[in-house]
Amino acid sequence: MYHVVQGDGHATDSDTGRESETRPQDPAIADERGLYLVVRTTGSRSWVQRITIDGDRTDIGLGGYPDVRLALARKKSAEIRTAVAEGRDPRAERRQPNIPTFRDAAEQYILENSDRWKNPKEAINWRGSLATYAYPKFGNTRIDRVTRADVLNALKPVSSPNHHLPAS
Repeated sequence: MYHVVQGDGHATDSDTGRESETRPQDPAIADERGLYLVVRTTGSRSWVQRITIDGDRTDIGLGGYPDVRLALARKKSAEIRTAVAEGRDPRAERRQPNIPTFRDAAEQYILENSDRWKNPKEAINWRGSLATYAYPKFGNTRIDRVTRADVLNALKPVSSPNHHLPAS
């Protein structure tokens, strides 16, 4: 089901023909759960996710049609709703610079510092330890989202009394 929203703000339900309470400024087609295809007076069309974040109703652009098709718009819309349900603000996440994953940051650190280490095998040991303990737990997590609990959880096997570190 979708709602056709006229330029004057009146929306009509496609199944029942009754007016809905949706009142966006531009003519739009409302698909589901706040997903709209906004049609501008110029004829351009773009997908918008209307959602409430921290008590404020906001529209988040998802891309122009036909570059962004309905299936992709629905997927992006679901990702935004999930982020909001998890307490995150997708607007703020978009504004942040590209933040590397833990794996990318760790590899960059090893590359930048391994020439200062006394033993060349240290880089191999670092990579091995990270691949064994950290990467499976949070290697693909953005570095700003890795928590203290994540690190402690990854260190549990290493800190157990029966664990023996390999000789270098």
